[in-house]
Amino acid sequence: MKVITKQHICPICFSRNSVGVKNQIHRCINCQSLYLTYNTALDNNRHNKDDVMSEKFLSHRLNKKLFDLFRQRLTNLLQLAKPTGKFLDIGSGNGIFLHVAKQHNLSIVGIDRSPTIRKYLQKQGNIIYNSLDKIANNSINAITIFDVIEHNRNPQKLLNSISLKLVDNGTLMITTPNSSGFSGRLIKNTFWRMHIGEHYFILNPKSLVKLLNNAGFRLVRLRTNTIHWWFISSNRIVNIIVNKIVFLLTYPFQRILFESQLGDNIEIIAQKIK
Repeated sequence: MKVITKQHICPICFSRNSVGVKNQIHRCINCQSLYLTYNTALDNNRHNKDDVMSEKFLSHRLNKKLFDLFRQRLTNLLQLAKPTGKFLDIGSGNGIFLHVAKQHNLSIVGIDRSPTIRKYLQKQGNIIYNSLDKIANNSINAITIFDVIEHNRNPQKLLNSISLKLVDNGTLMITTPNSSGFSGRLIKNTFWRMHIGEHYFILNPKSLVKLLNNAGFRLVRLRTNTIHWWFISSNRIVNIIVNKIVFLLTYPFQRILFESQLGDNIEIIAQKIK
């Protein structure tokens, strides 16, 4: 039996009704986002993990599938954003998107909080900052933030800050996991990894659009895609078998799932309102 609690306020829609999932994880009854109740003491080891995660990101930089993914994302972005002016990539990670953007002769800079990543990307000739505070207001024509917003403790504050950096009618592109996608509905509250220092939120189209509207954006295009291999157990062989079966069973229906906003990943393009 699910117990509805009222002591925690959803940081997205401010509803007081949520389902306590486990530990500090809650699912909002109103907007269906998953969120983690924040505890400073439990977050003290976050920076200790940064170097480990940074090495993991950099180890993926030669992955051909990732290059193809970021090329497609850039193609989607340039369908709605002019390839002129300044571009900013927040959470540059392994730098693949920066590389792909430069191949298209875009003027782009990046932001990443990890000193390890910044040092690596700077050696590759990229301009990398450690904070949005280093970017002048009303100076950027297009901003990308791929699989980053779920790692931020205050997504509304982040989007408000992004809006300040964009010029009027500037373009924002976001990707993030979908709590209301196929996998989120199938395995419900255990969808993806929710723990301090990793993911603080798993949003869905409804809650993400609400955050964007609050920050002064209008929705231009919303898509969902991907059926991820989210099933995780202690047995690696079982993981492979179960996830492969799920993928094969859903493959013929993926187009329908994606058009119904049931893909496991959200891709949104929004425009800053004057």
